[in-house]
Amino acid sequence: MKRWSLLLTVTILLAACSKPATGLTLKAPWGNDPEHNEYVITRAADGKEVGSATIDIRREGNAYVLDQRFTLGIMDDKIVMRVRADNLRPLSGTREIIGTANDFSLVTTYSDGKMTVKAKTKEGDKAATINVPADSLDNDSALMVFRGIPWAEGWEGTFTNVVAANATQTKIGLKVMGQETVEMPKGPVETWHLRMTIGQQHQDFWYGVERPHFLVKYDNGATVFMRVQ
Repeated sequence: MKRWSLLLTVTILLAACSKPATGLTLKAPWGNDPEHNEYVITRAADGKEVGSATIDIRREGNAYVLDQRFTLGIMDDKIVMRVRADNLRPLSGTREIIGTANDFSLVTTYSDGKMTVKAKTKEGDKAATINVPADSLDNDSALMVFRGIPWAEGWEGTFTNVVAANATQTKIGLKVMGQETVEMPKGPVETWHLRMTIGQQHQDFWYGVERPHFLVKYDNGATVFMRVQ
């Protein structure tokens, strides 16, 4: 995900699977009480701290709200996604990036097999509507909704990744590589290692083995997220 350091968006790569993959079934592993997560962002090349992130989850009726804020230097990226409580599929979202030469804001809605995005940019207002399949997930909810996959070594699944910022979609594959220990400042944490690959490139996620499967670490090749314990 080379774009992460620029746009702070989970730009997923198409995965090459070694065997037929199952469909992606998601179920929220967290409860209905509010949840708060904090992350330190470092450069993968040298480990230098370059930013921070907070992700809050709360229940509102039949939806979960994923309230996310990413900071890199003077840039702030605020994303609020609403996903269905029963299967974590996207309902709507907002996003605002400030502090760059290309600041923008957008509003996204999903309804009747379509995704509509309305954006305000320095070049003026823009809008687009695209058809999206039933297996779609919104790019800006990926870090949290991946927590809801059926964790088991060797599990594979596919979904359609929708990127609202440029109104595009791509078929994606995921694979659980197995359990690994991640060294954290306060001690080791047992995790599931989730991988996405394309050719020789890959992106890696580590989620806690125990429910609610917190995102412990994320490495996109350019930056690394580490959860603050």
